[in-house]
Amino acid sequence: MRESMLEILACPDCRAKVHLVAGTADGSGEIAEGALECDGCSRRYLIRNGIPRMLPSDADGARPDEAARTAAHFANEFTAPELVKEDADISSERDVEYYFYSRTGVDPDVYERMPGSLYRFDIAESDAYRPDDSFLRGKRVLDAGCGPGRFTVVAAQTAGHAVGLDFGDHVDRAAQRCREFPNTDFVQGSALQPPFAPGTFDYVFTIGVLHHTPDPRLGCVRLGELVAPGGAMSVWVYPPEYWGDPLRRYVNRRLHARLSRLPPQDALDICARWLYPLGRIQTVLASRRWTKVLGAPLFVLTVPRHPRREVMISTIYDRFCPPIISTHNYEEVAEWLRDAGFNRLRRLPVPTAWFAEKRDERSDDLVPASP
Repeated sequence: MRESMLEILACPDCRAKVHLVAGTADGSGEIAEGALECDGCSRRYLIRNGIPRMLPSDADGARPDEAARTAAHFANEFTAPELVKEDADISSERDVEYYFYSRTGVDPDVYERMPGSLYRFDIAESDAYRPDDSFLRGKRVLDAGCGPGRFTVVAAQTAGHAVGLDFGDHVDRAAQRCREFPNTDFVQGSALQPPFAPGTFDYVFTIGVLHHTPDPRLGCVRLGELVAPGGAMSVWVYPPEYWGDPLRRYVNRRLHARLSRLPPQDALDICARWLYPLGRIQTVLASRRWTKVLGAPLFVLTVPRHPRREVMISTIYDRFCPPIISTHNYEEVAEWLRDAGFNRLRRLPVPTAWFAEKRDERSDDLVPASP
């Protein structure tokens, strides 16, 4: 971590400032190993591999067993050798870029200029439109729940300072992925008790994270407190439609209930050996109307599909296996944001997503969905 991070870090337990008690910065201002101590409760936090390890003492204690199993799921998803070696969390750089801009709303034109599916893997790398990144320029930005850092990379290309926060040890992989960007830092910590001082960031975004926490509202409010006056925050969570129509919802949730209780690697093996082949069969059947009709019973289970095997397995694993998965509608998330102090909200045409600002005037804008 850079020595300048000491200005924004805070104890996740008592929210007091922290100071360096072990380790020194090198000539470039980087601290690779050391320790931090809280000015309030005197708790110490290690700095390892240049990353402050600032998990709260109760480790997301609202539902510790379920939360711990969810953290273990994502640690496996982002570090399993068979997925990491193929960068299975990234289908393509253009897909990741579209995913970031469509779910944050920082470029409102992206919905008309890059219309497409939720994942966009059918779009050519040479697609002409480049999203407008001027909103991010020069800002201090937090990627809350950064995972392996795929969206941190997008923000770091323009932001003045990009910080990634995640609960698991896979934050090391995120730091490695962003090593070419000197304006990035990473912290291991919880979105429910983020280890930063209030009003620290110009912009916070959380993509597909809060619905995997024991208390999504609390996470939204706590992250919102980190946004400075005049700043903004983007939130994307799973919509109520996530599990499908009533029949599919029943089948999908039953499968989730079974897989989410398994050890992470066992669940991943089932996704690779059984659900991946089923998804490939669905792909073939869906290519013709009559085969899709004849094979209708096989479509009761909603298996995500992708041209690349590793990406498809990773997506299936992500859909069915995390122990904590919740869904939320627009109105619910809007209330979270208002509770967090945001008074200008823009609804995005990607369920369920909002772009919110802390402004003097209030405005709740509904953006029509793209065709």
